[in-house]
Amino acid sequence: MNSENKIDQRNDLDFKIVEIETHSTCNRTCSYCPNSIYDRGKKKNEVIMSEKMYEKILLELSNFKFEGQLRFHLYNEPLLDKRLPNFIAKAHDILPKSKKELFTNGDLLSEKKLDELKYAGIDKILVTIHEGTLSTNLKNIDHIVKEKNLGRLVHIRKYEEISLLNRGGLLDVTSKKQTSCFYASERLVISSKGDILICSNDYLGKIKLGNLHKSSIQEIWNLPQYKKLRRNLREGIFEYDMCKICMGQT
Repeated sequence: MNSENKIDQRNDLDFKIVEIETHSTCNRTCSYCPNSIYDRGKKKNEVIMSEKMYEKILLELSNFKFEGQLRFHLYNEPLLDKRLPNFIAKAHDILPKSKKELFTNGDLLSEKKLDELKYAGIDKILVTIHEGTLSTNLKNIDHIVKEKNLGRLVHIRKYEEISLLNRGGLLDVTSKKQTSCFYASERLVISSKGDILICSNDYLGKIKLGNLHKSSIQEIWNLPQYKKLRRNLREGIFEYDMCKICMGQT
């Protein structure tokens, strides 16, 4: 393969967001999340991504100089993974220009944890205060943020402020149906098993595009059938049943 072809393939990796699920467990079962219906997020079913796989992902992203948003979640609670500060630090070293973002329910967020995350190189922490969260928990986080002047790093929102999605038809949520979808074109979603999914709305992993234990990101992303799928979704052609009833992104 000549250098010109390599450059062409690299430039086709045009996703702006990478979501990595380093483990699959969540400590909550919110009514507006499929974890309230299925047991994928329970500790007994936990799938942990190996450090070797995580580093493989970062190195492959560095090969084409990824500078977009790097997130550490799918349907899990990232802070349950004790390796997270080290994982963020490694991402900071390998992908220095990427924006490392943490989405968390804040239940495990403490002053010590905030210090660890900041030192590791996190760029943004978005805390969602979910249903059933004690007001004292919100006040404690808010107090720490103000005391440490972390307002530019930590952003707090309540779940009522979020536009809820039906997650591919799994949840009974009413909203305007999408006429086109750019989700699969803009995001690379990697499950804890190393599967690349069509998007983060695919909770059950029904549409697996490839597995990183067997192939590289570049090989999977450039598969002709995957390119066609992304193009069809952008044009409003929904081939899969899940896509036909999904409310997509807002």
